[in-house]
Amino acid sequence: MIEDTTELSWSGQRSRAGWGPIGSGDRGAQGVLLPSVLAVRWPQAEVGRSPRRGAALEVRGLGDQQYAVRVPRPPTEAPSDWWASHQRPREAQLWEAAGQRLGRAPRALASRWVRVCDRGADIYEPLQTCREVGHGFVVRAAQDRAVLGAESGQRARLFATARTVRSLGEYELE
Repeated sequence: MIEDTTELSWSGQRSRAGWGPIGSGDRGAQGVLLPSVLAVRWPQAEVGRSPRRGAALEVRGLGDQQYAVRVPRPPTEAPSDWWASHQRPREAQLWEAAGQRLGRAPRALASRWVRVCDRGADIYEPLQTCREVGHGFVVRAAQDRAVLGAESGQRARLFATARTVRSLGEYELE
Protein backbone atom coordinates (compact mmCIF):
# COMPACT_ATOMS: atom_id res chain seq x y z
CA MET A 1 0.00 0.00 0.00
CA ILE A 2 1.98 2.98 -1.28
CA GLU A 3 0.79 6.26 0.20
CA ASP A 4 1.31 9.83 -0.91
CA THR A 5 -0.58 13.09 -1.11
CA THR A 6 -1.19 14.96 -4.34
CA GLU A 7 -1.76 18.69 -4.06
CA LEU A 8 -4.29 19.93 -6.60
CA SER A 9 -3.31 23.53 -7.20
CA TRP A 10 -5.26 26.42 -8.63
CA SER A 11 -2.48 28.94 -8.09
CA GLY A 12 -3.02 32.35 -9.57
CA GLN A 13 -6.78 32.15 -9.11
CA ARG A 14 -8.57 34.35 -6.65
CA SER A 15 -9.31 32.75 -3.32
CA ARG A 16 -12.39 30.55 -3.28
CA ALA A 17 -14.41 28.84 -0.61
CA GLY A 18 -13.38 25.24 -0.08
CA TRP A 19 -9.71 25.76 -0.95
CA GLY A 20 -6.87 25.92 1.51
CA PRO A 21 -3.15 26.64 1.47
CA ILE A 22 -0.89 24.11 -0.26
CA GLY A 23 2.85 23.80 -0.69
CA SER A 24 4.99 25.61 1.83
CA GLY A 25 2.32 28.28 2.13
CA ASP A 26 4.73 31.14 1.45
CA ARG A 27 3.57 31.81 -2.11
CA GLY A 28 -0.15 32.00 -1.47
CA ALA A 29 -0.78 28.80 -3.43
CA GLN A 30 -4.20 27.34 -2.82
CA GLY A 31 -6.01 24.16 -3.61
CA VAL A 32 -6.92 20.83 -2.04
CA LEU A 33 -5.13 17.71 -0.85
CA LEU A 34 -5.78 14.28 -2.32
CA PRO A 35 -4.13 11.65 -0.08
CA SER A 36 -4.18 8.30 -1.91
CA VAL A 37 -3.18 4.71 -1.16
CA LEU A 38 -2.14 2.77 -4.24
CA ALA A 39 -2.41 -1.00 -3.83
CA VAL A 40 0.37 -2.85 -5.62
CA ARG A 41 1.52 -6.45 -5.63
CA TRP A 42 5.17 -7.19 -5.06
CA PRO A 43 6.72 -9.36 -7.80
CA GLN A 44 6.87 -13.04 -6.95
CA ALA A 45 10.30 -14.32 -6.01
CA GLU A 46 11.84 -17.52 -4.81
CA VAL A 47 11.76 -17.91 -1.04
CA GLY A 48 14.64 -16.02 0.53
CA ARG A 49 15.55 -14.16 -2.67
CA SER A 50 14.73 -10.72 -3.98
CA PRO A 51 12.60 -10.42 -7.12
CA ARG A 52 14.60 -10.17 -10.34
CA ARG A 53 15.98 -6.73 -11.06
CA GLY A 54 13.61 -4.60 -13.07
CA ALA A 55 10.54 -6.71 -12.27
CA ALA A 56 7.46 -4.52 -12.37
CA LEU A 57 5.04 -4.00 -9.53
CA GLU A 58 1.50 -5.04 -10.41
CA VAL A 59 -0.93 -2.20 -9.75
CA ARG A 60 -4.01 -3.69 -8.08
CA GLY A 61 -6.04 -0.51 -7.64
CA LEU A 62 -6.74 2.44 -5.43
CA GLY A 63 -6.99 1.21 -1.85
CA ASP A 64 -8.13 4.50 -0.37
CA GLN A 65 -8.43 8.14 -1.36
CA GLN A 66 -9.56 11.18 0.56
CA TYR A 67 -10.30 14.78 -0.24
CA ALA A 68 -8.99 17.25 2.31
CA VAL A 69 -8.53 20.96 2.71
CA ARG A 70 -5.59 22.14 4.80
CA VAL A 71 -6.64 24.37 7.67
CA PRO A 72 -4.61 27.59 7.50
CA ARG A 73 -2.76 28.90 10.52
CA PRO A 74 -4.71 31.83 11.98
CA PRO A 75 -2.84 35.14 11.50
CA THR A 76 -2.78 35.62 15.28
CA GLU A 77 -0.94 32.31 15.82
CA ALA A 78 2.85 32.37 15.82
CA PRO A 79 4.50 29.77 13.53
CA SER A 80 6.42 28.50 16.56
CA ASP A 81 3.24 27.89 18.63
CA TRP A 82 3.43 24.08 18.77
CA TRP A 83 0.43 23.61 21.05
CA ALA A 84 -1.93 25.69 18.94
CA SER A 85 -0.86 23.95 15.73
CA HIS A 86 -1.64 20.55 17.27
CA GLN A 87 -5.17 21.60 18.17
CA ARG A 88 -6.09 21.89 14.48
CA PRO A 89 -6.74 18.73 12.43
CA ARG A 90 -3.41 17.16 11.50
CA GLU A 91 -2.71 15.70 8.09
CA ALA A 92 -1.29 12.55 9.69
CA GLN A 93 -4.87 11.80 10.79
CA LEU A 94 -5.66 11.19 7.12
CA TRP A 95 -3.24 8.24 7.08
CA GLU A 96 -4.71 6.95 10.33
CA ALA A 97 -8.19 7.07 8.77
CA ALA A 98 -6.91 5.33 5.62
CA GLY A 99 -5.62 2.44 7.72
CA GLN A 100 -8.94 2.09 9.50
CA ARG A 101 -10.87 2.07 6.21
CA LEU A 102 -8.47 -0.42 4.60
CA GLY A 103 -8.89 -2.76 7.58
CA ARG A 104 -7.24 -6.15 7.75
CA ALA A 105 -6.04 -7.97 4.66
CA PRO A 106 -8.62 -10.63 3.75
CA ARG A 107 -7.47 -14.08 4.89
CA ALA A 108 -8.48 -15.50 1.50
CA LEU A 109 -5.68 -13.48 -0.12
CA ALA A 110 -3.03 -15.13 2.04
CA SER A 111 -1.01 -11.95 1.81
CA ARG A 112 0.38 -9.29 4.08
CA TRP A 113 -0.38 -5.63 3.58
CA VAL A 114 2.56 -3.28 4.09
CA ARG A 115 2.05 0.47 4.12
CA VAL A 116 4.85 2.46 2.49
CA CYS A 117 4.66 6.05 3.70
CA ASP A 118 6.58 9.29 3.52
CA ARG A 119 7.53 11.31 6.57
CA GLY A 120 4.00 12.67 6.96
CA ALA A 121 3.08 9.35 8.60
CA ASP A 122 5.98 9.45 11.07
CA ILE A 123 3.69 9.98 14.02
CA TYR A 124 2.18 7.69 16.63
CA GLU A 125 -1.47 7.42 15.51
CA PRO A 126 -0.96 6.07 11.95
CA LEU A 127 1.66 3.59 13.18
CA GLN A 128 -0.60 2.43 16.00
CA THR A 129 -3.44 1.94 13.52
CA CYS A 130 -1.15 -0.22 11.38
CA ARG A 131 -0.45 -2.42 14.39
CA GLU A 132 -4.15 -2.64 15.29
CA VAL A 133 -5.21 -3.82 11.81
CA GLY A 134 -2.17 -6.02 11.18
CA HIS A 135 -0.42 -3.93 8.54
CA GLY A 136 3.33 -3.89 8.24
CA PHE A 137 4.82 -0.49 7.60
CA VAL A 138 7.84 1.25 6.12
CA VAL A 139 7.94 4.93 7.00
CA ARG A 140 10.52 7.49 5.97
CA ALA A 141 11.57 8.91 9.31
CA ALA A 142 11.10 12.60 9.95
CA GLN A 143 12.09 12.66 13.62
CA ASP A 144 15.04 11.12 15.43
CA ARG A 145 12.86 9.01 17.73
CA ALA A 146 13.85 7.13 20.86
CA VAL A 147 14.43 3.43 20.21
CA LEU A 148 12.76 1.03 22.63
CA GLY A 149 14.50 -2.16 23.62
CA ALA A 150 17.97 -0.95 22.75
CA GLU A 151 20.37 -3.80 23.56
CA SER A 152 22.79 -1.55 25.41
CA GLY A 153 20.12 -0.62 27.95
CA GLN A 154 20.97 3.03 27.39
CA ARG A 155 18.90 5.59 25.59
CA ALA A 156 19.26 5.08 21.88
CA ARG A 157 18.15 7.24 18.98
CA LEU A 158 16.72 6.02 15.70
CA PHE A 159 19.14 7.62 13.22
CA ALA A 160 22.29 6.53 15.09
CA THR A 161 20.90 3.01 15.56
CA ALA A 162 19.95 2.69 11.88
CA ARG A 163 23.51 3.58 10.85
CA THR A 164 24.90 0.71 12.92
CA VAL A 165 22.84 -2.17 11.51
CA ARG A 166 23.49 -3.98 8.26
CA SER A 167 21.12 -3.56 5.36
CA LEU A 168 18.59 -6.34 4.92
CA GLY A 169 18.48 -5.73 1.17
CA GLU A 170 17.46 -3.33 -1.49
CA TYR A 171 15.25 -3.33 -4.54
CA GLU A 172 15.46 -0.86 -7.40
CA LEU A 173 12.25 0.11 -9.18
CA GLU A 174 12.40 1.48 -12.71
